[in-house]
Amino acid sequence: MRVVEYLGAGSTGKNSAVSSKTVTTLTGLVSVEWGRRLEDTSEATVTLAQSRVSAACCRALSRFENWFWDLLIFRDSELVWRGPILDLEETGQSIVIHARDLSAWLERRSWVAPYGAALPSNPDLAAVAHYNLIGAFVADPELPTQTAIWTRPNIPAITSYTPSGIKLADTDLRLSEDSNAREDLDETAKFGLDWTTHVDKILISGEASTSTPAAAWLSADDFAVPLQVAMQGSTAGTAILVYGGASGDVPALYWRGLDRPPVFLEPLRVNSTTMSDADKTEIGKSVVLRNFPPARVVRVPDGAPLTPAAPIPMAGLVCGRRINVSVDSRCWPASAGYRLSQVAVKWSQAGEQVGVTFAPLVQPR
Repeated sequence: MRVVEYLGAGSTGKNSAVSSKTVTTLTGLVSVEWGRRLEDTSEATVTLAQSRVSAACCRALSRFENWFWDLLIFRDSELVWRGPILDLEETGQSIVIHARDLSAWLERRSWVAPYGAALPSNPDLAAVAHYNLIGAFVADPELPTQTAIWTRPNIPAITSYTPSGIKLADTDLRLSEDSNAREDLDETAKFGLDWTTHVDKILISGEASTSTPAAAWLSADDFAVPLQVAMQGSTAGTAILVYGGASGDVPALYWRGLDRPPVFLEPLRVNSTTMSDADKTEIGKSVVLRNFPPARVVRVPDGAPLTPAAPIPMAGLVCGRRINVSVDSRCWPASAGYRLSQVAVKWSQAGEQVGVTFAPLVQPR
């Protein structure tokens, strides 16, 4: 675990993570907590036993420069987390280091100019977000040219995007001149983008949907806590009335031809004034089929710890990706897909725990 100079392209010309100069290697480790979050900034906390911190490490930390130092966390020699150090605390018995991941910089920068001529006509929304992140970290033209420090950190080198399939022209995206880069990125994400910080990259992509292939499969045996399977009949029904369309308030009924009275879902009203009764019946059919028979749901507790044998490496725990979870050892086997929304890792001398939290998949756009 190391502390390095900021990730930047300042007056020294550094422009990548690998060229960062080491400030110190941390000694006297007691515990480490870090994580990854979907569309949010994660944090890391490192606790050192003060009596076991080397003299060289103490001297280095005494020269602390907030924001201009990065904390690097390694796991089995693999870099798994990086971000600026914001606070140091000394309690008499320990030294505590607080850091946030690289997306913390987004709250400190504003876009120099919104999307424009550098993008093709009607660009992909992920490309727009990527372009604007680059624009947030170039030198502001209103500043003197000699102030090279204003170009740090070098976010363009660590920003990556995957086309989302969402076109800018299909949105009504409007960005405020008074907002910072984080606020504008969140505004863009409202139209179907995911963003997350993964190690030393800010990744932008379309939201994982029910039609997205799974990046990994986990079973109940891969979790250190029990999983639940539920059949949610409370939201199910056998019939639905669809109002609207060309016939106005005359509903079209769809139900599953059962030999018992139908159980209605909430009536559905469509906005179209031209939809035919046949079209409305198809809508009713699709709604009922999604809700009857009762959906089998796999419930994974928030922060559920993975077992050491779980078949997914730390590099594969990318927030926003689809992960399927299956439970076979039940009266009714079930499987479900989720978006990974949070990873929480805790390490101490007693061992390591890797916890995951999932969010529902969205419907395809």
